Parts: sequence; structure tokens; C-alpha cells
Amino acid sequence: MNLTWLDLLGYLGTTLVILSFCMTTMLPLRIVALLSNLVFVVYGYLIQDYPLFVLNFLLIPINGYKFLEIKRFENKIQIGSDSLPSFDRLLPIMLKRTLRAGEILFLKDDKADRLYYIQEGLLEIVDLRIEVGPGNVLGEIGMFTTEHKRTATVMAKKDTVIYELTENQVKESYFMDPALGFSILQLVTQRLIQNERRLTKLLKEKSIII
Repeated sequence: MNLTWLDLLGYLGTTLVILSFCMTTMLPLRIVALLSNLVFVVYGYLIQDYPLFVLNFLLIPINGYKFLEIKRFENKIQIGSDSLPSFDRLLPIMLKRTLRAGEILFLKDDKADRLYYIQEGLLEIVDLRIEVGPGNVLGEIGMFTTEHKRTATVMAKKDTVIYELTENQVKESYFMDPALGFSILQLVTQRLIQNERRLTKLLKEKSIII
């Protein structure tokens, strides 16, 4: 079979489209998608397939915008910076909030759609009478449960500065950089281990009192 350079151009575009569907991270996907659009714009014009030409011509600015959006996101969370703790890398995209002493952050059974990082101050998990200080994460367990409900009430013991990260931002972080998403999962795991240890200690203390 004699292939012309136009045929090869068409096969190249097809290969790039298939390759884009195999991508697991967003930045490489957008790069490959842009390349396939450019190839098919040229190919569609040369073979006078104008629907193909118009479709890919319109997709170029869409994929280009998404590419720039991902790059902006990466710059905010400083991808590749090993000098910062994993959660500090997320602070630029998180919403900063200040709670006054006695203010409720959330109630038990409230909708769990975000997690919180404590920068300074002190929070209390009221139901468990546990105080949580700076550097800790709260709210992630309820966010990852199927019910999406808070498992306890949390209140500020004193003026506290927190950062919140929504569920959608957690998902975006994972697709932008799986390593960063894995760091969030590690934080969740550490939190579960801490809770299990606290519960075990609490049960031991109660058994001693009895």
C-alpha cells in the first residue's frame, strides 16, 4: 500500500487523539490534544474536509485555555517544590478564614464538602473533647465518606485562622498532580490513625475510672 504524506498526516492526527484518551494527568492530555488539533487543521484544509477543519480549529482555543488554566494552577501550588510541606503547597489555592472564640466551624451531620487546615489558634472536637492545634487537618474524614456528613461538631476554643479546601479542589489537585493527590490521601490516613489512637486511649482511661 502506497501511503502519501497526507495519509501519514491523517494517521498522525488519529494517533494523537487516541494517545490523548490514554493520558492519566491533565497537562500532558491538553498538550497532546492541542497537537492533534493542529495536525487535523492542516490535514482538513489540505484534503478540503471543512467540517474536520472547523471542528479542530474551534478546539484549539478551548484546549489552549485549559492548558493555561492548568499551568496557572500548577504555579499556585508550586508543583515540584520539595522544600515545602505537602499541605503548605496548597495554601495559595485555599480560602483563608478567621474564627472567633466560641464560633462553630461545623455541626455534627452537616454536609461535608471541604476540609480545613489550622494555621494558628485552637479548635475543639466537641463530641470527643479533643483539642486540635496548628498544623493539623480537620473535616477530611466526612468528606471522603459515602454519606458526606460531619461525624462531630467542631468549635473554636480561641481566635483561630484556618484554610479550607473544597472537595472539587481536592479532585482537581489529584488530576493536576497525582503525587500531590497522594499527599492528601496520606494526610487522611494519618488523621484516621490519630483518631484511632485517641479513641483507644480514651477507652483505656474510661476503663480505669470504672
